[in-house]
Order: sequence, then C-alpha cells, then structure tokens
Amino acid sequence: MKVNYPSNSVPDLSPLCESCVVCVWKVLNYCPSDMRADICVHLNRVVFNEHSAFRLASDGCLRAMAVHFTVSHWAPGDWLFHKGESIDSLCFVVSGSLEVIQDDEIVAILGIYRLSTPPRRM
Repeated sequence: MKVNYPSNSVPDLSPLCESCVVCVWKVLNYCPSDMRADICVHLNRVVFNEHSAFRLASDGCLRAMAVHFTVSHWAPGDWLFHKGESIDSLCFVVSGSLEVIQDDEIVAILGIYRLSTPPRRM
C-alpha cells in the first residue's frame, strides 16, 4: 500500500511528530498503569469513537487495547506494506486515504469511512 497526497501538500512534519510521540510515550512510562490506560484511551478516542469495530467494546476492553496502540504518520509516497511482507499489525485510517497497488495498478482506495475501487480497465 502506498500513501499518495497532492504534490503541493504540507511540508515534512514527520520529525516534529516523531519527537512529540516519543515524548508522550516517555512520560507515560512514568505513570501508574491505570493512569497510563486512561491517558491512552483519551489519546486514541478518535479511533474508538469513529470506527465501528469498537462500538460494542466495554470501557475495560478499550483501556486494555489503548495501551498497545501506536500512532503512525506517513508522508506522501511512503509504502506501508510490500507484497509478500509478513504483517503483524492492524491499521486504522484516521485521516487521509491510501491506495492499494498491485502490479503497478491501483486496485482500491482506502479512506476513513469507505472502501472504494476504481473502475476496471477492459
């Protein structure tokens, strides 16, 4: 999968985002586990509220999952997964969209609330 954005997109903010995430996780390591779970639920509230996968989950279940979530930001043109790569994670698109490319052809466009496929060439 490859993330594509318009060429006149926002300048590269990845170093700033990375340092912010590192600081947050360093601070969380000093918190008691209950407080850490509550903070992680708050940090991941957008994902929990907006994705139907978590609609029926109890607060305890959300707290248990939230401490294992990691937030990742990808720049335009970055590859998330390569063909044949072993994957041990589950990704949720919180903002933006991504393209699924197979044999140099876009087979799907994944976004926040939708899964759509482009018209097939005959």
